[in-house]
Order: sequence, then C-alpha cells, then structure tokens
Amino acid sequence: MRASRRGAVESTYAELEFAGHFTRRGVRVQFLDRSGVKGNDYDLEAGEGATAVCCEVMCKLESTDVGGKTIINALAAARKQTPADRAAIIGVKIPGPWIREPALRRMLESGLASFFRNSGRVVAVVVRWEEVSTLPTGRGAILYKFRTFPNERSRHLTDEVGRLVQQLTRSGGDWTSFRAVVSASVTTPTPNHSLQLTAGRCDEQLLDRSTTRLS
Repeated sequence: MRASRRGAVESTYAELEFAGHFTRRGVRVQFLDRSGVKGNDYDLEAGEGATAVCCEVMCKLESTDVGGKTIINALAAARKQTPADRAAIIGVKIPGPWIREPALRRMLESGLASFFRNSGRVVAVVVRWEEVSTLPTGRGAILYKFRTFPNERSRHLTDEVGRLVQQLTRSGGDWTSFRAVVSASVTTPTPNHSLQLTAGRCDEQLLDRSTTRLS
C-alpha cells in the first residue's frame, strides 16, 4: 500500500515537473482529465493548433529493475495511451543512476532506439532525472537535468512539430550559468536557499535548474 501511494505521489509530481518543463520554454500546456479509454487517456496537451501534441508522463522509481525490455515495455504502454493519428511526446522521470552509470545509460539509449524503430506516433521522449552535487562553497545542490531524444522516424514530425521539439531542448529562461555556480562565482543564496541555473551542455545532458541547500 505504501509503495502504491508513493508511486501515485511520484507520478503526480512528475506530471507537474514536465508541465513546468514545457511552460518554461514557452510551450502552452493543458492538463486533461483521465478518460479511461486506451488511445485517448494521456496526461497533457502541449502546444497549440498545428503544433499541439499529446503528452504522457511516466515515472520510474528507484526500486524499478532497469533493463532493455523494461524500458521498451514502459514506453510502449505510455504510447498506447495516446491517439495513433496525432503526434505524441513521452516524458520519463528516471532514477539518476540510470543515466550516470555507463552500463545503465547504454541500456536506456538502446531501449529508446529500439522503441523508436517501432513507433511512428511518438515524436520525442524527454528524460528528466536528479543528481546531488557539492559546490565549491560547501553547499549541497540538487541538480535537475534533462535530455530530449527526438524520433526522426516519426510520421508526425512535421516542420511545426519539429520546432516545438526543438524548443524543449533549450534552457528555460534567463538563468544563472551552471559554470558560474560551480566556480563559486555565485556565493549568495536566495532567501529560500535556491538558485536557478541555465541549461548547460554536460555530456550531452542539459541542466534544467538546481536547488542549493544549506549543509
């Protein structure tokens, strides 16, 4: 029961997190009520008019066993929640080790590549995760990172939708640079001890934002 409740909380938090990810990049988001009908039972709509896409969000807990089949099956289940005749984006919140550890990262990327070979409706998968780091100032930081994987094979990847996907790879506003924080150029925390950082390239990953906390 506790695991079930935790999963529900994590899933709701993931939906809010991805909604924020879109809106910070100028993409309008609308939350939808669950219909219970497979193929029309997704979480969000992002964009407007010709660029509107269906978005299904999933969250994998630390306790989830990672494997190629695990990833493919989870993405396939998310895809089935969206209509076949519309563009779809899947947002995935994963445990940090899945992307930090080389073997797990290769497994994740291999699973995504295999999934894209058999999916025409999904135009992109946006992966988000958290990392904990210690700044030179001695403060701890929770880094919120992301990476967007476009599906070049998608039949719905029109020029308009492609531009929306490209928006999702950008930084989320005028934020302080991650390089400046790491080099201790930024030393004064905000009243709630949080700093927002720019999306900076880091091993093909993007930093969305960071929250610093007093040690």
